[in-house]
Amino acid sequence: MNTPCPSCGSQMWIDELLTASSLTNPCFGLCCLSGKINLPIPQSPPQELLDLITNHDPTNALSIQFHTNIRAYNSLFAFASVRANYDPQLASGRDGVSTYHINGTLYRCLGPLRATDPAQASFSQIYFCDENEQTTRRQTMFTGLDENIIQMIQTWITQHNLFARTLRTASEAYANQTVGTI
Repeated sequence: MNTPCPSCGSQMWIDELLTASSLTNPCFGLCCLSGKINLPIPQSPPQELLDLITNHDPTNALSIQFHTNIRAYNSLFAFASVRANYDPQLASGRDGVSTYHINGTLYRCLGPLRATDPAQASFSQIYFCDENEQTTRRQTMFTGLDENIIQMIQTWITQHNLFARTLRTASEAYANQTVGTI
């Protein structure tokens, strides 16, 4: 992947060029449909989170803790769960390789928007809790995770993620209604 798309700058393989283009003037359709799709540049995460993601210093305990448990941290902030028929033998990580091979359909599972008991909230339901309840709930979901990392990610998502802000707005709008009446 050493040929940049002239429209969006994505790195492409030269063999992916459109048949109507040439090696000297390549055009690509897989990335941006030859400039027809223009995505905004993603917002950079806060410096603290960026440091955690990019720091691979084996003497930095916080970085090691984050990288060791990165899948758990990701799961804590997911809006939905994923279900699929998969081959557990391939996903076992035996022989150092973990392959997630889906047989059939992949599903995103969403339950009711609000949990009847905040202590049992999961996925998008957690975003209906106040910030302290969110932190408490997330800390109970997995053991051994750092509370400061959870709070940092939670703060950033609450401030910058459109879906989290939308759920927060819905939570405030329906705060005085009992679960099941929405």
